[in-house]
Amino acid sequence: MKTQKRCDLHVHTNYSYDNSHKNTMEKNVLSAIQKGIDVLCFTEHIECCSVNTFEGYPHAERKREFDRLVSLYSDQIKLLLGFEMGSPHRHPNELAFLRSLEPDMIIGSIHHPTDYHNINYRMSQADYEKLYDQEVRRLVECGGFDVLGHADMLKKYHTNFRTDEAFLTETLRICVQNGIVPELNTSSMRQTDVMANSTESMISTRMARVYASLGGKYVTISSDSHSYKTLGSHFDETYSNIADVLSLCYFEKGKLVELN
Repeated sequence: MKTQKRCDLHVHTNYSYDNSHKNTMEKNVLSAIQKGIDVLCFTEHIECCSVNTFEGYPHAERKREFDRLVSLYSDQIKLLLGFEMGSPHRHPNELAFLRSLEPDMIIGSIHHPTDYHNINYRMSQADYEKLYDQEVRRLVECGGFDVLGHADMLKKYHTNFRTDEAFLTETLRICVQNGIVPELNTSSMRQTDVMANSTESMISTRMARVYASLGGKYVTISSDSHSYKTLGSHFDETYSNIADVLSLCYFEKGKLVELN
C-alpha cells in the first residue's frame, strides 16, 4: 500500500443516540483537521430493534449541518456522510430507505443479536459469542452495505475472549465474494471502562492479512469514536501492520475510492 493519508470512517457525534450533545459534528471536524486526518466520515447509529433510532431520525437537520461544514472546511479535509446500521440483513426495507438518501457509506454491524431470537434464559459467554458470530455471518451473506463493522466486537467486552479464527476466515471469504470491505476498528485498543482484555483492533491486523490472502484488497481503519478527542486513535500503528498487503479506501456515494 502506497498511501500515507489518514482517514477515519467510523465516527459518531451528537446525532447518535449514545452520544453527548456536546460532541458536535463541528468539534469533530476541527479535531480531525488538527490531527492531520484527510478523510472523515460521520456514521451515526441506525437501529431498528429494542433500541429504535430509525423512527423519527432527523435526517434533514443532520444533512443541513453537514452541508454547512462542507462549505466551511472542504479546503482542509474531505467530509463524508454515512450511517452505521445495526443488523441491516433483518431490516431490508429500512436499509433500502437509507440507500435512497444516497449516503457515502453504510457500515453494517451487529450490536443486539439477542433481540432477534426467542431467548428467555441467561446465555453463557460461549453461547453468546457463537450467536454473535452467526449473526455476523448472516449479515455478510445478505450484503447490501459497504463496510463490515467490528466483526469480532466481543473481544472489547468479554474477558478471556478468543476469536473463532476458522469461522471468521470463512466470513471474510464471503466478504471478498460479496464486495464488502472489513474495517479494522481501533476502539478495542483504547483504555475504557468497558475494555476487557484486548490490545488488538477488530478485526486484528493478523486476520486482515488472512483476508488479504483470500483475495481481499481493501480495508478501512476507523476509531469508532464517540468523542472528538479520540478521532484517529491507533491509526498509524495499525496501518503499519497491514500496509504491505492491503490498501485503504473510502466510499463516496456508495462507490469505493482507493485512498492515495
